[in-house]
Amino acid sequence: MAAERSRDDLDAALVKSLNALRLVGDNRELRTVLNRELAESTVGLRAHFPDATGAPDWVGRSWPYREHMRKLYAEAGYSRDEARRAQPSIRYHVASLVREQLTPEQVADLGLHEDDLVERARTSRKATRALLSTVNPAGKDVVGSAEAGLLLLQRIPVESVQALDDTERAHLRDLLDQIVERVGALLGSVRQDAARPVAAEVDGQHRKPLDRLSPDD
Repeated sequence: MAAERSRDDLDAALVKSLNALRLVGDNRELRTVLNRELAESTVGLRAHFPDATGAPDWVGRSWPYREHMRKLYAEAGYSRDEARRAQPSIRYHVASLVREQLTPEQVADLGLHEDDLVERARTSRKATRALLSTVNPAGKDVVGSAEAGLLLLQRIPVESVQALDDTERAHLRDLLDQIVERVGALLGSVRQDAARPVAAEVDGQHRKPLDRLSPDD
């Protein structure tokens, strides 16, 4: 089993499989094999990272584990967007391998029952689609989407972070890293056009300056 292998061995196997996955093209059978290999390496690596209780981080939420995986994907030449696109198929096999390895009681404690995972993913996708259709239905209202994103973040009380456990805090840190990365990319694009005059109106509607926005508007 992958969990019995050394971390260095698992690191090398994961990077090798990631490199192969980029070259597989439309060969679905080979892609499935590689995703399974990646899942085996992933589960093996999780056994080397303890969670907040000292047990193996089978759900993969601890900050050291997530940082380690991010570095391995980067070593294989994956951008964050490429890594995010590759991971859903791998996660399916990861969940199956973890369930095979643990007792039913451990699986229940971790919330890894297959029906629960499927329903959770379905609910998450449905909520995301609803939010995107409300905020930016046609994918064209750039400024409006930025305003909505700012308002959503402003609604999170800073003090509420203190109530998060280690797993939730690690997940939030990862999400905020992605937000910072996206904001940087958008700012870079805006600054390229900084010499152009900014219109007082967009699509005939006067935009409220961002420093005047509040969560209650």
